[in-house]
Amino acid sequence: MTVRAVAFWAAVLLPFASLVVVFAGPVSRLDFLVLLGLLSANVVALYLGHGYPAERLAEGDGAAADGVVADGADAVSGRTGEGSD
Repeated sequence: MTVRAVAFWAAVLLPFASLVVVFAGPVSRLDFLVLLGLLSANVVALYLGHGYPAERLAEGDGAAADGVVADGADAVSGRTGEGSD
């Protein structure tokens, strides 16, 4: 797993940890600092993991078999989903 992959999945999962802290209610200064740290880590993870899905598609790891290709077209029909059918 690459750093970009780990960062991508961290960016997906970190907001859930932040929600736990928010719903628990920042009672002390430590809770506020934990929330600030989680939000900062999420921003860094978003930056580092930004191109991960496109990187996977470019490597040709079989993601196109799901019907998704890099240009947004449907792999089965070739349509881009724009306009009406």
